[in-house]
Amino acid sequence: MAKLTALVVLFILAAANLFAQTDTTLAKTKTQKELEDLLNSVTQTKSVVVENEIANIVIDQTKTKHGKDFIDQFNTYLDLDDSTTPYTIIVEERPNAGRSSMIIVTVNDLEIYSNNIQPREDLLMESSLEAAEIVGDFIRNYSSIMREMSNKEQLGTGIF
Repeated sequence: MAKLTALVVLFILAAANLFAQTDTTLAKTKTQKELEDLLNSVTQTKSVVVENEIANIVIDQTKTKHGKDFIDQFNTYLDLDDSTTPYTIIVEERPNAGRSSMIIVTVNDLEIYSNNIQPREDLLMESSLEAAEIVGDFIRNYSSIMREMSNKEQLGTGIF
């Protein structure tokens, strides 16, 4: 009788363990489903964020005081209010030996302007005005060229 009671107890424990494993499996599949749903929602949100990417921004990557002065003057002279073309302007500074620096201005990953600058205020103002004019002309011409090239007559069929 003791053996039978021990077997019944073992059977009950085994059954309880089996049900516990089934509950754990169900919990795992439920958790896995919730994680997959969360991943899908994040992926959909990420695609919306990429479509609404930030445009028309000037990024300051200068390192010295006269580099900061250059970009301040550059932003003052830069006038692109009428531009409909999205752009990203990066103003990068590479310090040289001594007190001069190399300023490089890129627009949409194309290097547009580079010049050595010195920490003299009149030269900084002159260089920043020149850079702002070149960048402004580039962005305005870029948008007009793209409008002309998107014309139906200019698209072509791709057949030679």
